[in-house]
Amino acid sequence: MTLRFVLIGDGNAVHFIIYTNWHLHNVQLELNQRLCERCDPVAVECHGPMAVDVGYHSPTPRFEGQQIAIEHCDYIDGSCYHDGSGLHAEDLFNIMLEGGGEAMWGHLEEYYMRTFGDGLQT
Repeated sequence: MTLRFVLIGDGNAVHFIIYTNWHLHNVQLELNQRLCERCDPVAVECHGPMAVDVGYHSPTPRFEGQQIAIEHCDYIDGSCYHDGSGLHAEDLFNIMLEGGGEAMWGHLEEYYMRTFGDGLQT
């Protein structure tokens, strides 16, 4: 299961993606047998969530030479320019763990404002 948090403003969007590592029970049993033989069966590497990406979606390029990344964007009309960061995702994941959903959404709003300036409908 993947968790995807998306903040959509006036023609732009930002997202935060987490792979939960949650599986159907029968799939988890097989993974436990195959993958977790090499590590402690309760270790985070076997079962924990993983922050994957924090990024933006824009109808216009954000830097010189940026190419269209997504032809049919799910978050804004038409195609979009996209960029993201796995390292920033890990930072945001820690913010969410320490401060909850309110802190995570607040940080996404700040990221939106830093990236696009204004146009955020709250």
